[in-house]
Amino acid sequence: LVQAHKEEALSTERAQAHLDEAKVEAERLSMRAAEVAAECGSAGALKRQLQQCGERSSDLESSVARLSTSLKKSDTLIEQLAKQSADLSYAAEHGDAGLRKVLDGSRTREHQLEEELEGFLKSEVAGDALQEQLETSAEMVAGFEAAVAQLAGKLQELRQ
Repeated sequence: LVQAHKEEALSTERAQAHLDEAKVEAERLSMRAAEVAAECGSAGALKRQLQQCGERSSDLESSVARLSTSLKKSDTLIEQLAKQSADLSYAAEHGDAGLRKVLDGSRTREHQLEEELEGFLKSEVAGDALQEQLETSAEMVAGFEAAVAQLAGKLQELRQ
């Protein structure tokens, strides 16, 4: 019995030792699990940051494309303005005769328009004169109608 008790005590000591080792191992695994969880959380944060960087990169690419298009348009406009400037310089140097032609043409057109205006004014004056004649004629017709009415009345009296 003593021997069984000693074996039981020895077995209990071994079990306690195994239990202590298991507790240490469980604590070590628990700390490692916490470390892994922290790394996973960090990995999730890094993943979100990477996604945000990707979105920013796309936005920047779009901005670069828009700026490139604007730059091309600006270059085209600069070329057009340079050509126009060169044309204006040439016209300033050689354009005196051309400007005189344009000025002469404008003067001719001005005279034509003045003549047309005079014609319109004359036709307006003639229209006013015709209107006066029409009004006078209307008054005369009204007078004749009144005289005819009087004469018709007198003629009626004479027939009776």
